[in-house]
Amino acid sequence: MIDYAKLQQWALAEAGGDRAAAVDLIVDAVESAAVNGDTVAIHARKLAMRRGFREDLNDYCRTHSGRLTVAVVHATIPAGKSVHRREATGRVKQLHLLFVDMLFAEIRDKIGELMGQENRLYNNILAAIRFLELETACPEARTPREALKKLGVTAQAWLDGTRVIGRAARGNTK
Repeated sequence: MIDYAKLQQWALAEAGGDRAAAVDLIVDAVESAAVNGDTVAIHARKLAMRRGFREDLNDYCRTHSGRLTVAVVHATIPAGKSVHRREATGRVKQLHLLFVDMLFAEIRDKIGELMGQENRLYNNILAAIRFLELETACPEARTPREALKKLGVTAQAWLDGTRVIGRAARGNTK
Protein backbone atom coordinates (compact mmCIF):
# COMPACT_ATOMS: atom_id res chain seq x y z
CA MET A 1 0.00 0.00 0.00
CA ILE A 2 1.43 3.39 -0.99
CA ASP A 3 1.99 6.23 1.44
CA TYR A 4 0.92 9.15 -0.72
CA ALA A 5 2.63 11.88 1.32
CA LYS A 6 5.94 9.99 1.24
CA LEU A 7 5.48 9.36 -2.48
CA GLN A 8 5.09 13.11 -3.07
CA GLN A 9 8.16 13.86 -0.96
CA TRP A 10 10.20 11.22 -2.81
CA ALA A 11 9.04 12.40 -6.24
CA LEU A 12 9.92 16.05 -5.54
CA ALA A 13 13.36 15.03 -4.27
CA GLU A 14 13.91 12.67 -7.20
CA ALA A 15 12.87 15.37 -9.68
CA GLY A 16 15.04 18.03 -8.04
CA GLY A 17 12.00 20.21 -7.29
CA ASP A 18 10.67 20.07 -10.88
CA ARG A 19 6.93 19.70 -10.26
CA ALA A 20 6.13 18.54 -13.80
CA ALA A 21 8.69 15.74 -13.54
CA ALA A 22 7.55 14.92 -10.00
CA VAL A 23 3.95 14.60 -11.19
CA ASP A 24 5.06 12.18 -13.90
CA LEU A 25 6.82 10.04 -11.26
CA ILE A 26 3.76 10.15 -9.00
CA VAL A 27 1.41 9.21 -11.85
CA ASP A 28 3.60 6.25 -12.79
CA ALA A 29 3.80 5.01 -9.21
CA VAL A 30 0.08 5.47 -8.50
CA GLU A 31 -0.97 3.85 -11.78
CA SER A 32 1.31 0.89 -11.14
CA ALA A 33 0.01 0.45 -7.60
CA ALA A 34 -3.64 0.90 -8.68
CA VAL A 35 -3.32 -1.71 -11.42
CA ASN A 36 -2.03 -4.08 -8.75
CA GLY A 37 -5.13 -3.43 -6.62
CA ASP A 38 -3.72 -1.01 -4.06
CA THR A 39 -6.89 0.62 -2.66
CA VAL A 40 -5.03 3.71 -1.46
CA ALA A 41 -3.61 4.18 -4.95
CA ILE A 42 -7.04 3.71 -6.52
CA HIS A 43 -8.50 6.34 -4.19
CA ALA A 44 -5.55 8.73 -4.77
CA ARG A 45 -5.95 8.34 -8.54
CA LYS A 46 -9.66 9.14 -8.37
CA LEU A 47 -9.07 12.22 -6.18
CA ALA A 48 -6.24 13.44 -8.43
CA MET A 49 -8.39 13.07 -11.54
CA ARG A 50 -11.21 14.93 -9.84
CA ARG A 51 -8.86 17.76 -8.80
CA GLY A 52 -7.39 17.88 -12.31
CA PHE A 53 -10.77 18.10 -13.98
CA ARG A 54 -11.87 20.67 -11.39
CA GLU A 55 -8.79 22.80 -12.11
CA ASP A 56 -9.48 22.54 -15.85
CA LEU A 57 -13.05 23.69 -15.24
CA ASN A 58 -11.82 26.55 -13.01
CA ASP A 59 -9.46 27.64 -15.80
CA TYR A 60 -12.33 27.53 -18.26
CA CYS A 61 -14.53 29.64 -15.97
CA ARG A 62 -11.77 32.20 -15.47
CA THR A 63 -11.00 32.52 -19.18
CA HIS A 64 -14.47 32.30 -20.70
CA SER A 65 -16.51 34.62 -18.48
CA GLY A 66 -14.90 37.72 -19.93
CA ARG A 67 -13.74 40.80 -18.12
CA LEU A 68 -15.29 44.08 -17.06
CA THR A 69 -13.52 47.44 -17.16
CA VAL A 70 -13.32 49.70 -14.13
CA ALA A 71 -12.86 52.97 -16.00
CA VAL A 72 -11.90 55.05 -12.94
CA VAL A 73 -8.64 53.14 -12.45
CA HIS A 74 -8.24 51.86 -16.02
CA ALA A 75 -8.22 48.24 -14.87
CA THR A 76 -10.10 45.13 -15.88
CA ILE A 77 -11.57 42.59 -13.51
CA PRO A 78 -13.01 39.13 -14.08
CA ALA A 79 -16.72 39.31 -14.95
CA GLY A 80 -17.38 36.25 -12.81
CA LYS A 81 -16.30 34.67 -9.54
CA SER A 82 -16.93 31.57 -7.51
CA VAL A 83 -19.68 31.60 -4.89
CA HIS A 84 -21.01 28.99 -2.48
CA ARG A 85 -24.73 28.42 -2.03
CA ARG A 86 -26.53 26.10 0.35
CA GLU A 87 -29.18 23.85 -1.18
CA ALA A 88 -32.45 23.02 0.60
CA THR A 89 -30.84 19.73 1.68
CA GLY A 90 -28.10 21.66 3.49
CA ARG A 91 -25.43 20.62 0.97
CA VAL A 92 -23.14 23.46 -0.11
CA LYS A 93 -22.48 23.78 -3.81
CA GLN A 94 -19.94 25.94 -5.58
CA LEU A 95 -21.11 28.01 -8.53
CA HIS A 96 -19.28 30.22 -10.97
CA LEU A 97 -21.42 33.31 -11.50
CA LEU A 98 -21.05 36.67 -13.15
CA PHE A 99 -21.07 39.56 -10.67
CA VAL A 100 -24.34 40.76 -12.19
CA ASP A 101 -25.97 37.40 -11.32
CA MET A 102 -24.72 37.20 -7.71
CA LEU A 103 -26.86 37.98 -4.70
CA PHE A 104 -25.86 41.20 -2.97
CA ALA A 105 -24.84 39.18 0.12
CA GLU A 106 -22.54 37.07 -2.09
CA ILE A 107 -20.88 40.20 -3.45
CA ARG A 108 -20.33 41.45 0.14
CA ASP A 109 -18.78 38.06 1.03
CA LYS A 110 -16.60 38.23 -2.09
CA ILE A 111 -15.22 41.61 -0.97
CA GLY A 112 -14.07 40.09 2.34
CA GLU A 113 -12.49 37.16 0.51
CA LEU A 114 -10.67 39.45 -1.93
CA MET A 115 -9.35 41.59 0.94
CA GLY A 116 -7.96 38.42 2.54
CA GLN A 117 -6.23 37.56 -0.74
CA GLU A 118 -4.68 41.02 -0.84
CA ASN A 119 -3.29 40.54 2.68
CA ARG A 120 -1.87 37.10 1.78
CA LEU A 121 -0.27 38.55 -1.35
CA TYR A 122 1.30 41.33 0.71
CA ASN A 123 2.75 38.75 3.13
CA ASN A 124 4.15 36.73 0.22
CA ILE A 125 5.83 39.88 -1.11
CA LEU A 126 7.33 40.57 2.32
CA ALA A 127 8.71 37.03 2.50
CA ALA A 128 10.19 37.25 -1.02
CA ILE A 129 11.88 40.58 -0.21
CA ARG A 130 13.21 39.19 3.06
CA PHE A 131 14.70 36.19 1.23
CA LEU A 132 16.31 38.54 -1.31
CA GLU A 133 18.06 40.26 1.61
CA LEU A 134 20.05 37.03 1.98
CA GLU A 135 21.81 37.89 -1.29
CA THR A 136 23.48 40.82 0.49
CA ALA A 137 23.95 39.01 3.78
CA CYS A 138 25.67 36.07 2.09
CA PRO A 139 26.84 37.12 -1.42
CA GLU A 140 28.64 33.83 -2.11
CA ALA A 141 25.37 31.87 -1.91
CA ARG A 142 23.28 31.18 -5.02
CA THR A 143 19.98 30.44 -3.25
CA PRO A 144 18.31 31.52 -0.01
CA ARG A 145 18.57 27.91 1.27
CA GLU A 146 22.33 27.94 0.71
CA ALA A 147 22.66 31.36 2.40
CA LEU A 148 20.57 30.27 5.38
CA LYS A 149 22.73 27.18 5.79
CA LYS A 150 25.94 29.23 5.67
CA LEU A 151 24.51 31.72 8.17
CA GLY A 152 23.25 28.93 10.44
CA VAL A 153 19.70 30.32 10.44
CA THR A 154 16.38 28.63 9.71
CA ALA A 155 14.00 30.08 7.12
CA GLN A 156 11.46 30.77 9.87
CA ALA A 157 14.00 32.58 12.04
CA TRP A 158 15.03 34.68 9.03
CA LEU A 159 11.41 35.55 8.24
CA ASP A 160 10.82 36.49 11.87
CA GLY A 161 13.08 39.51 11.20
CA THR A 162 10.78 40.82 8.46
CA ARG A 163 9.76 44.45 8.75
CA VAL A 164 6.56 45.96 7.39
CA ILE A 165 7.15 47.94 4.21
CA GLY A 166 5.23 50.63 2.39
CA ARG A 167 1.79 49.89 3.90
CA ALA A 168 1.52 53.15 5.83
CA ALA A 169 2.18 55.09 2.63
CA ARG A 170 -0.88 53.45 1.11
CA GLY A 171 -2.97 54.25 4.18
CA ASN A 172 -3.14 50.62 5.26
CA THR A 173 -1.60 49.98 8.65
CA LYS A 174 -2.69 46.39 9.25
